Parts: sequence; structure tokens; C-alpha cells
Amino acid sequence: MVNQIYKWAKLIKNIGLLLGFPIVISVGIYFYNERVELLMAERKFIIEQCESEKRLRNEAFEIEKQTLIKSIKNLEQEIRLHKLYSCDNTMSSIKSQKEYYLSIINDLKTKPKNNKNQHIEYTFKKSEGFRVILQWGKFPKDLDIHLFYGEYHVYPNPDHLISKDKTAKIDRDDKSSYGPETLSVRWLINETYLCLVDNIIYENCKKESSKALSNSGAQITFYVGNKHIFTLSIPINKIGNKWIVFTIDPSGNLKIINTVLEL
Repeated sequence: MVNQIYKWAKLIKNIGLLLGFPIVISVGIYFYNERVELLMAERKFIIEQCESEKRLRNEAFEIEKQTLIKSIKNLEQEIRLHKLYSCDNTMSSIKSQKEYYLSIINDLKTKPKNNKNQHIEYTFKKSEGFRVILQWGKFPKDLDIHLFYGEYHVYPNPDHLISKDKTAKIDRDDKSSYGPETLSVRWLINETYLCLVDNIIYENCKKESSKALSNSGAQITFYVGNKHIFTLSIPINKIGNKWIVFTIDPSGNLKIINTVLEL
């Protein structure tokens, strides 16, 4: 219909020009301009519709991209943790890991004691538990708490967030600097407990010398119930990838270690 009007308007305009009729010319020009405006409006609508569809496609693509990046990061984290705790045959079981760390601690007893935190003492009463809060600076981005006791190893890993006896768990895991990362124990059992912090950038079992962990500004705050027992800062400018924080013996005696080691 519009095309027919446009054809008639164009014809009338041409006739008016030939015959010199002003009214006929004006009518033809009016309908001709209307057609032009209609075409311009239609063109504008099509352009806006295309831009809207393009924007929606870009937004959908960005969401898919971010989801994929997050999935890849989670997968890389799992691979790092798997390699970190399975590549060394001497560390292939939880018991051997704990015994290895305890043997290192026993060797430290023969060295001069210059730890100002050695005086911190606490003996747990029956049914008492504890809570550990780890905080640090901007780098490294990911530090992890580890707790060894009996047959159990609790640390930020989907399969090890809660011990099988349900007495110890990771309450919060932080992977993007600063923390806090928290671990809680409901009550102690008759075992030796060992708590350490490691630097997750030591992937693929590389034991490269680094002071990154030592200079991370890491702090451990220790509570029994609502009672604050101690706040401990990591020794600075020490080479190592493990911060051995404390042990608790089967009698419930807390012992501060506070040593950075390369293991």
C-alpha cells in the first residue's frame, strides 16, 4: 500500500512539474517526503534492533567466558593440590606426612631456642576444642591451613574440609589474599595435633627457595571457646614453603613452634 502511494505521489509530482500546476506539485512533494521519512524511520529501527541483538550476544558471551574461566581456575587448583600432596613418595599417606613433620620438629629441639613465643602455654581441659584464624597480606594470594592428627588431614580441599570423625573442619577458605581462613576443632582426641601453613604457589612439587611465605605478613590467632590464647606472626625473611605453627600432645599440652622451613 505504501509503495503504491509512493508511486502515485511520484507520478503526480512529475505531472505537476510537466504541466506547471503548483498544487499538484505540492501534493506530490508532500507524499514523496512522507515516504522518505518512513524509510528513514524504518532504517533507524532496523539498526537499533541489530545493535540491541549484538549487545545481548556480547553480554551472553561474556557470562559464558567468565564461567569458563572460573571453572578452569577451580580445576587448576585441584590439580595443584593433587600434585602437591601426591608427588613425593615419602609423603604419600597422612600418617607419613605427620611423622615427617614431627621428626623435623624433634630435630629443632637440639637447636638453640630463640623464639620469644616459647613461653606461651596452655593445657586443654576435657572436651575443649579450639579455633584458628589465618590472615595475611596481598601476596601470596593463597595460603592454606593444614591440621594433622591421628589418621586425619584437614585442609582446604573439597575432600578434606571435614575430618571423618567430624571433630575438625575448615570453616572458611580464602583464595584471593588477606583471608581470613578459619579452622575449628570441636574437641580433642587422644592424639598429637600438628598445625602448619603452606604456600600454595609451590605447585608441581618445586622446592625453589623463596621468602614469599615468610614475608606474607601471615598471622595466626588462636581461641579456646571465646578465650583468646595467642596471636602469632610468621618469622620474616626466612626461606621456606611451610610455616610450622604449633603442636598439641596427647595430654593436651599446647606447644608453639613458629618456624618456617623449606620442605
